[in-house]
Order: sequence, then C-alpha cells, then structure tokens
Amino acid sequence: MFKKAVKKLKKNQKSDLDKAVKVLIDDPKAGEKKNGDFCFFCNRKSRPIYSKAVALSEPDAVLYPKNCFLNFGFQYIFKKFFAKNRWHSLDKKYGKISVAPYGGLLLPVKIFDKVDPPLSSYYLYQDDIDFTYRITQAGYDIVMLSECEVKDLEESWSKSKQGFWESRFPLLFENSLFRVYYAVRNQIYFQKKFRTSSKSVFYFHGILYFSFISILAFVFQRLSSLRTIREAVMDGLAGRMGENRKYVL
Repeated sequence: MFKKAVKKLKKNQKSDLDKAVKVLIDDPKAGEKKNGDFCFFCNRKSRPIYSKAVALSEPDAVLYPKNCFLNFGFQYIFKKFFAKNRWHSLDKKYGKISVAPYGGLLLPVKIFDKVDPPLSSYYLYQDDIDFTYRITQAGYDIVMLSECEVKDLEESWSKSKQGFWESRFPLLFENSLFRVYYAVRNQIYFQKKFRTSSKSVFYFHGILYFSFISILAFVFQRLSSLRTIREAVMDGLAGRMGENRKYVL
C-alpha cells in the first residue's frame, strides 16, 4: 500500500524542492546540494530540543547521546542539569537536525529510491525517529526552518507530567501501560541498533537506571509500570518487535 502511494506521488510530483529551499530560507548557498537532497522540518515550539540543535549547530542534539539507556546516561545527565543553556539567545533561521518527527516533516518523494519506508514493526512510537535517522544516514539533510511553525494541538503525554519525579521519569508514572511498553521497547531497540558504541557502557547505564527506578517504584507504588518497563526492555534488547497482544490500542 505504501509503495503504491509513493509511485503515485512520483507521477504527480510537480514541485522542485531544491528551488523551494532557496525561497524559504533566502540563502544563495542553499541550493548547492543536488535536487531533492533536502528535507524540511517546520519548527514545533512545543519541542524546543529541535530549536536548540539548530541554535547550537549540533544536529545530533535531538538524539540521546550514544550509550544512553532510555534517558539515563552520564553525558546526558551532565548536559541536561549542569551545562549552561545559552542557546535561547541565538537566532538562526534554519539549521540541520539528525532526526525529526512526522508532524512538520516535508520530504521529496524521490527519497524512497534510497531509503526504505517507515517500519511497521515499531507499531507505535519511534518509527519516525528510525525513518528520519536512516534518511540522514543515507546522505540527505533535514533542514529545520525556524520561522515556519507548526502548532501542536495537544501536548505530548510524556511532557505533560507534573512534579519533580513525574517530569523526570514520565514512563514510570504513566497510567497507560501500552504507551509505556511501546515507548520503552522501541527506544531501547533503536538505541541499541544505532546509538551504541560500547555495549558495556550501555548495559552499565541500564543497571544503574533499573536500580534507581526500582526504588522509586516501591516508594510511589508504581510496580505495574516497573514490570511493564522491564518487559519492554527485554523485548527491545531481543529485537521482539511488532504488536504485542498484551498491549493493544
């Protein structure tokens, strides 16, 4: 179905994406790449990590650092809690990012000649990150246009948690276990496959992460969430993807 849709779009494609780059970001150097080698991402202010990556000229800032286990890793913790956030004062109209969500993403149809479509095995969550990561790894640029804004109708469930511990460990405090399962499993799978340069460091972070959230789970009576996270981690590490009948929409 997806491949048929791509073929149909190719036949009807009339726009020149390379020319659109020049118009949208008003830069004479914007068209240096070959036609169709650019993808666009419209700014989503509800997700400031993308604006931060553009402001700092660090495309990988939209990803967790290598060898992180979920959101736990010494490098990530240091950057999040101790590094000074001076990027707000930097004003950049556009910049490259390594990955992007579907909402606000514009890409040329010809990209599917080199990059396989999104993987249905993710079932829910993280498939957009996997897909766009493969796009940039294939040599394409994803350019975020800061002044082209897409407004989210709803805030992400993982960003809506209140309280000190809830906002830092939203997976543990989320009541919808199917959300927890697929978010954890798919992120672990992606991180292990693409963002792990040292398995020993990766698993060491995992041991520390589980030690800490186990304590929180007992203190706040979140044992069902802890069990779901543990199951999701094991499935992600083992590559057991697709729909899990225990967790359905």
